[in-house]
Amino acid sequence: MPEPMTEPPKPQLFVSHSTSGNDAAKKTLQALAEGIQDKCRLLLDRSSLQPGEDWRSTINVWTGTCDVALLFITPEAVRSEYCQYEWSILSYRRKLVPTFRVIPVYAGVTPEELKGKPHQIAEIQNVITFESLDAAVAAVIEALAAVNAGERPSQLQADLIARLLKKFVERSALLKVSASRAKFDLGQWNPFDDEWKQFALRLMGVGLRRAMIAVREFKDHYKDAHEDYENLAALVAASWVDLCAAGVIDNARGALPAAAFGLNADDVRTASLYLQRASGRSPSDPWLLATVNGAFASVDGMLVAATAALAETLKVDNPLTAGLDVVKQRLALEAKYEQPVFLAIPAASLDLHWLSKLRETFPSVCVFLLTGSNELPQLALGDVTVLAPPIAMGFEARFWGEYEEIKQTLIER
Repeated sequence: MPEPMTEPPKPQLFVSHSTSGNDAAKKTLQALAEGIQDKCRLLLDRSSLQPGEDWRSTINVWTGTCDVALLFITPEAVRSEYCQYEWSILSYRRKLVPTFRVIPVYAGVTPEELKGKPHQIAEIQNVITFESLDAAVAAVIEALAAVNAGERPSQLQADLIARLLKKFVERSALLKVSASRAKFDLGQWNPFDDEWKQFALRLMGVGLRRAMIAVREFKDHYKDAHEDYENLAALVAASWVDLCAAGVIDNARGALPAAAFGLNADDVRTASLYLQRASGRSPSDPWLLATVNGAFASVDGMLVAATAALAETLKVDNPLTAGLDVVKQRLALEAKYEQPVFLAIPAASLDLHWLSKLRETFPSVCVFLLTGSNELPQLALGDVTVLAPPIAMGFEARFWGEYEEIKQTLIER
């Protein structure tokens, strides 16, 4: 007797929208959602996003685990910081995996108004211009029928967290207890069947403070494995790093000459989080990152400092006195086995000539320029990939201040 046919799972549809102050658009969106809800698993509620909080982590989870995205493009969405961030990540996913479907629905906005924007949403073909509800519903349903669930960029991070949880916590019933004590629910957005991965996803999306309160409930399970507990905390902490920038870094592996990246950050720890998210590795097995600080009187002085920093990171013998040739030999060995090496340096410490000399001296080293809050457009002319979306003003200092409090209270104690 033949086995009964099973229907394929409905695609997870993320809706990017902002209808704040526009009651007509809000009603239209709700009607559109009701018209398509039988054809997909829908994420529409944005009430968990609060200005000033760690909303990047939440959006990273949504945009990194959906199978398809619908952009409800209204004048309010064009002005929304949340939507601009979402569109940048979704556009990157579409470039990375051309089969990933992004469905723009224009309501009160035309594609021409978005031309030339960094997110490049206006470049998407087969758009829907809202003229009537029935026509829009039919067009979206037709687009959903062609969706095939593919690789989800957030899955690797969720897998790493889930494995660390399952290895030591063991009893899945404790996950709900932890979530309850941290005052968050497990939510309806469930792209994974595995309950450990689903909990990991919630840790990645609820913001650093809530997530680490939940993780603290498991600390006793790691009493003989403190490094694993610290790895778990570090993986959760990196959840705010956007998938777009992480993917750009990962895709540059192995290039010669190595890439140069610009990041509007001040703290080298921020660069390390970007590398951690890009690598997909455990925090205890990171890509190598050397750091050069300060201003230099000459390009030779900068190169001496860079050589010493790389020697220390590469763990060569006598790093303080190691010569350039020794460091280059070790770098060649790392390159032979395709292990990337990065060098973080304040962008204010060098100009285009110095940057060129640095990359010429160490062609296999990826340079990570920390620009602080400055745009430094002149560096964009020097073959520097500026990582986008940029870090919001004030976020970096606020994040590391909170992380230090959490480290003292929940991790090290």
